[in-house]
Amino acid sequence: SKGDVAGAIAALDRALKLDPDNADAALFAAQMARGRIGPVAALPMFERARSLRPDHVRTLEEQAATLLEAGEALQALAVSRELQRLDQK
Repeated sequence: SKGDVAGAIAALDRALKLDPDNADAALFAAQMARGRIGPVAALPMFERARSLRPDHVRTLEEQAATLLEAGEALQALAVSRELQRLDQK
C-alpha cells in the first residue's frame, strides 16, 4: 500500500503552519514535493529546509541528490563539498 499520501501532505501542511521553522517537517515536505511535483519545483523547498538547519547531513544529502536529478551538477557538487567539510569536523 502506498498509504495516505494526501493525508500525509495535509498533516505536513498543518505542522508547518503551526511551526514554520520545523526543520524536520520542512525536509519531509521537500522530499514529498520532489516525488509529487519533480526535483526542479522542489528545489526551493530544500533551500528552505537547509536554511532552518544548515549543517544537517540528511538535508544536505537530499538537496544534493535533488540538484543532480534537476540537472544542476555544479550546485550538487558544491553541496557535496559542504558535506565533506562537515565530515572533516
